[in-house]
Amino acid sequence: PGRTNLKSSASPPEYNRDLLDRDLVILSTGTSTKEERVSALTKISKRIRNQADRADVLQAGLVAMLNGQMQDTETIPSSIMALLSLITDPEITDLQWWDDTPGSYPHLLRIEIERHNIIERLVALLCWSLLADRLKGEIARILLNLSKNGPMADRVMQQDGALRALSVLLDSDNEACASLAAAALANISYWSTEGPRLMARLQVLCAV
Repeated sequence: PGRTNLKSSASPPEYNRDLLDRDLVILSTGTSTKEERVSALTKISKRIRNQADRADVLQAGLVAMLNGQMQDTETIPSSIMALLSLITDPEITDLQWWDDTPGSYPHLLRIEIERHNIIERLVALLCWSLLADRLKGEIARILLNLSKNGPMADRVMQQDGALRALSVLLDSDNEACASLAAAALANISYWSTEGPRLMARLQVLCAV
């Protein structure tokens, strides 16, 4: 008595947003356990269904939260997948380039990615020998999409060990991982604006 049944009183999209809000609260609360944070991250990945959901959690500060969670070995896997759910938007994955039109979702996402040093964090994880190739493949998937933007491709290339770590994955027993690493290297070399494009490609070839 007196309790509100969210599932029955709200439409499915509204109910899903309510659940996303609850998961974000768990991530932003310092008293939540690691198990609770892993569960919240996993649920966020599943509950982000469209660009409206992505825009909402982006505005709520999810990228900053993920930067923090990617520093904890127990929450790294679920953090990577939650970040991937922000990247897998048709305006990003279905295009050959990054739409940086002011106000667009890709533009707002890029600002958050750069503000919270996500590329640096991802490259550090790529270089971590204890991380499974399956997860490194998902990082490569993220980087190949981020690298459709010239400045972000430059940022990847500027990280010590980034190209080498991706090139090592080309020999991975995980075929999907190897394929994603190759695609990431191709995008980085193609879209990089740091110096002549030929030099950028040469850097990738030297790493390989």
